[in-house]
Amino acid sequence: MWIEVVAVPTNDAKSVMKFLHKNIFTRFGTPRALISDKGSYFDCKVIANSLPMYGMEHKIATVYHPQENGQAKILEEVVNPSRKDWSSKLDEALWTYCTTFKTSLGMSPFKLVCGKPCHLPIELEHKAFLAIKKLNKGKLKSSWAGPFEVGHVYPHGAMNIKDVKTGLMLKINRQHLKHYWGTLLTRDK
Repeated sequence: MWIEVVAVPTNDAKSVMKFLHKNIFTRFGTPRALISDKGSYFDCKVIANSLPMYGMEHKIATVYHPQENGQAKILEEVVNPSRKDWSSKLDEALWTYCTTFKTSLGMSPFKLVCGKPCHLPIELEHKAFLAIKKLNKGKLKSSWAGPFEVGHVYPHGAMNIKDVKTGLMLKINRQHLKHYWGTLLTRDK
């Protein structure tokens, strides 16, 4: 379920072997098998003679049976709509595929290979917020602070709020706010 891709100038067996050595063997070791389509660059003497030296078996996917070579077909669907500049989008397509949860695996390919989930910066920020919230929460203490005045409202849920007691200005997402349903507070109270 792990995919590696690279743009090469020519489709030939030499490019395939160079790719395998540089991107697979030196990083992950040699796999038990190489599953490919019946392209001439795979189905040739160079590949047939080279793979056994690495202790690998060559399996050719059945023609018109995309389930066997599903990873390649998925990647082709991502890249094909913008064929003109596809080589510049390979890294992003690969990263997206490898870090996306796969139902059939019960995890992402990244977690399967690396043994841990890939945390994106926004996920780390969210985890830090939840950890701080959990540490500062007493059994009987409310997890809400305030009152605050809402200042500027930005698109996509961000807003500036001002602590009425201290005057401190904060920029937060509206998901972290709780509506106040009581009477309106005035500054002279």
